[in-house]
Amino acid sequence: PKTMMILKAEDLDNVFNSNKKLRLNMDVCSIDLINRELSQTLGLEPKYHIFVELENDKGNIKGTDFEKFTKLKNQIYKKAAMRRFYVLENAKFLVDSMQDFLVYLESKKIPYFSHLASGCVYFMFLPEEIDKREEALKFAKKLNGRVAYNFGVGLTHKKYLEPGEKELIKRVKIRLDKHNKFNIEKVIDSDFESLKRKNIQIIKELPEPEPLIKEEKPETVEQII
Repeated sequence: PKTMMILKAEDLDNVFNSNKKLRLNMDVCSIDLINRELSQTLGLEPKYHIFVELENDKGNIKGTDFEKFTKLKNQIYKKAAMRRFYVLENAKFLVDSMQDFLVYLESKKIPYFSHLASGCVYFMFLPEEIDKREEALKFAKKLNGRVAYNFGVGLTHKKYLEPGEKELIKRVKIRLDKHNKFNIEKVIDSDFESLKRKNIQIIKELPEPEPLIKEEKPETVEQII
């Protein structure tokens, strides 16, 4: 059975040092950081809280208490949304870049929580904080973070796609949607006719896709007899 322990820290340096040690423990299955502001929102002390789940019985939070604190952790977004911080973004980083990004979020007073083990950070905004949100996403990209890692790209995040990802999507589209009938200008913005001209040889070499349902000719009277 899983158990849990909750660590408290006064500053991010202590958080990062704890994270490095915890990641070396093979029994640790998740490390979740909740910043000071969101900790208060959950009714905890105004400190950084690190929720550590263990695949052994060494954690001091067990049984019904384990379920209680797991439920509390999972209420972060709901509680923040009640304070109008319902615009949620996320990005994934390498460990060193994630530290730089969390320092940035602190400097801008942006509430966040993070899966420290995976490098995934979730950060929240009021609906009117459009410029602040765009600035944060650009900074995440500057640190080579993968924006919208868990949420999908969609219309609002397509400008943050990597060039290689865009090229892959274009080639898949050329192969499966030669006449640009589906999701026009959704994930990739491009002059599709120009794109086809550049890749005309690729298109010519592609085999025609087989129909999903093969049409069978009815049997003649002679065949039936």
